[in-house]
Amino acid sequence: MGIGVLIFLILTIFLLPSLLPLRPPGVPAGTDSAWILLRKNRDNEGSGDPEASTLTRKTEYDAAPMDTRKLNYFDPNTLSEQGWVELGVKPKTAATIIRYRSKGGAFRKPEDLQKIYGLPPALYEKLLPWVRIGKEQEQLVSREPAKQPAAPFPVRESHEKITRVIDINTSDTTAFIALPGIGSKLANRIVSFREKLGGFYAVEQLGEVFGLADSVLYKIRPQLKLAAGPVRKIRINSVTIDELKTHPYFRYELAKTVIAYRNAHGAFRSPEDIKQVALITDDVFRKIAPYLSCE
Repeated sequence: MGIGVLIFLILTIFLLPSLLPLRPPGVPAGTDSAWILLRKNRDNEGSGDPEASTLTRKTEYDAAPMDTRKLNYFDPNTLSEQGWVELGVKPKTAATIIRYRSKGGAFRKPEDLQKIYGLPPALYEKLLPWVRIGKEQEQLVSREPAKQPAAPFPVRESHEKITRVIDINTSDTTAFIALPGIGSKLANRIVSFREKLGGFYAVEQLGEVFGLADSVLYKIRPQLKLAAGPVRKIRINSVTIDELKTHPYFRYELAKTVIAYRNAHGAFRSPEDIKQVALITDDVFRKIAPYLSCE
């Protein structure tokens, strides 16, 4: 009896492996379904169909599909939100670009495209050859674009290079924003300062605008001009203290002193007479003289 039981146990141990499903080393019991799924995914990957594998992951940037039929020369400063999407840019990123432009932002060169947050390098490389800024875009309107551009970005001939010069006494904020280093806030400060002064009599006065760095003024100086014409005069013999104190070169203390001197000594006979006021130094007089009138 004992011998029979012993023989049964030996046969059971010997035949047990063939009765159980195969499992790779290290895979614990109870994970058969996970193992089957893993094998199935591996088999699908081997078939060359990435969509069939549950292990396949999408790329980090899930860009909108690019409509290659609409891949054409474009100006990033005028392209619509839908136009960006058709180029493969995510709708959220396209909306960000439109908001950036609405606040005075601009693309000054094709390479500025890579500053767009959320634009992947691969898409940037595809779009870069098709970017045209401002007049470059206008020059291509009458041309039929080739299927592929001849070069990443054609270099303009030296005789085509045009430097735009603006009049600082007549230009609006848009013209100032077009200059390198000038944003919408700085452009508004320039125009506001000009209006309070009564106009500029020298380009160098731009250096007095708060926030305008000397390096920026030096860079844009060749693009600035000053139209001939008189500035708005201050009638020093009739102006009130409230009117005078709004001028950037007078402010309250100096305006109060000038009016007090006039009340005590009578009208000024010439602009030079104002130098008799204690606070009017030679430097101050040189700044304010173009704006003074004794009429």
